[in-house]
Amino acid sequence: MAVETLYREGQLSVQQICDQLGISKPTLYAYLKHRGVKTGSRRNLETGN
Repeated sequence: MAVETLYREGQLSVQQICDQLGISKPTLYAYLKHRGVKTGSRRNLETGN
């Protein structure tokens, strides 16, 4: 899934992903939660953000 891949790669911010796909942050997080993708501080540690 494109959204999941973009998020996991960590090269784009959440806002950039949302802007690119034309979705809101709540929609992105709801989709990721549905797919079982962990969000939040774990991603920040992986990307150094």
